[in-house]
Amino acid sequence: MTNLSLKMHAGILMGAFLVLSGCGKQMNPTSPSPAAPEPTPTGPLTFVYQAQFGTAGSAAGQFNGNWGIASDASGNLYVADCLNSRIQKFSSDGTFLTQWGSYGTGEGQFVNLSNIAVDAHGNVVAIDGARGLIITFSPTGTLVGAWGSLGSGDGQFGYPYGVAFDASNNAYVTDFTLHRVQKFDATGTYQAQWGGNGSGDGQLHEPIGITVDKNNTVHVADAGNNRVENFTTSGTYQGQIGGAGTGAGQFNWPYGVATDASANLYVVDQGNRRVQVFDNAGAFVTQWTGDPTQGQMLLQPTGITLIPNGQVFVADSGNHRVEAFKPTH
Repeated sequence: MTNLSLKMHAGILMGAFLVLSGCGKQMNPTSPSPAAPEPTPTGPLTFVYQAQFGTAGSAAGQFNGNWGIASDASGNLYVADCLNSRIQKFSSDGTFLTQWGSYGTGEGQFVNLSNIAVDAHGNVVAIDGARGLIITFSPTGTLVGAWGSLGSGDGQFGYPYGVAFDASNNAYVTDFTLHRVQKFDATGTYQAQWGGNGSGDGQLHEPIGITVDKNNTVHVADAGNNRVENFTTSGTYQGQIGGAGTGAGQFNWPYGVATDASANLYVVDQGNRRVQVFDNAGAFVTQWTGDPTQGQMLLQPTGITLIPNGQVFVADSGNHRVEAFKPTH
């Protein structure tokens, strides 16, 4: 598999090291600022390690570069197994169900699978970053359609990375190299964009993860600025949380983001090897790094998803596995 398409983007990474293996850009975060005093969690919500599945490899149920993870309303899990150029589907207990995809430029193939989501209709939507394509499949892997192209114009992509959907099935796509979010309708027709390279309010630098909560707030993991920014669905800036560091509420390369039914925000803090949770006002609630008593520590967490019963699943790409955590009160 060639790395040529990824190397074209290497010059823009401002000192962040890229693991370039024919998949999505996997960054080694920069050294964090000194830790700030950790606040006491503001709510009773905590999470404990429950289970895991996956090992390194290319057989069914194994992973190589499992950057992205998504779930449907039935609790099924879909994993973007990037270096294996495929999507794998599992039940919520980790049972392998099916898989699809391969390396290539044909229909339903991937050159550079980088992330995954489930849309408002239950379809599985994958991003082929190197080709600037958003590719939609049925829940069983049947190709539904694709849209997008490389470029810098409206509706085009430099390197699409994250995708999320609102209740009307509008799509919101982060563009890592063009430092923006673009909005599309359910047919892939361009609607709007916002961002622009910078660190000011509403600007973005190397955005990755994105999610839309029940209140139609769009949360963007602004990785290069070590923060999460919040926008309306039309792109109006609403606020932010974070800043570089290791303390609670700080980040070292925020990656995947997700929300629950109460609009709590879950952020994969990749460089600090943890997940942090914030309430719908942006206040820090809790965090976890895995289960040290069981040796299940997060190594290089990237993607995150929640299923209807409140379980949280984290794609721990450094350990080639998915870990499940359950809420406790």
